[in-house]
Amino acid sequence: MVYMEKQITYNDNNITLSGLLNINNSDNTIAIICHARYSNKNSKPTTAIAKKLNENNINNLRFDFVACGESSGDYTDYTP
Repeated sequence: MVYMEKQITYNDNNITLSGLLNINNSDNTIAIICHARYSNKNSKPTTAIAKKLNENNINNLRFDFVACGESSGDYTDYTP
């Protein structure tokens, strides 16, 4: 299977969120994968979910919440 994984960032109010976008088809539907608290987008559970979605040809996005992984910000601002 061929899919495209692209690193993306979102900037707002001096905070940058980091994410990985997996495009598997031309459908506009996308699954958003949220990691557990104190974790990040590259944790085993989130990457396992992304892998299964990719195997089933489903577009998906996983990202780091504020102050987690590669996202900036202060942990006191962490809210889902």
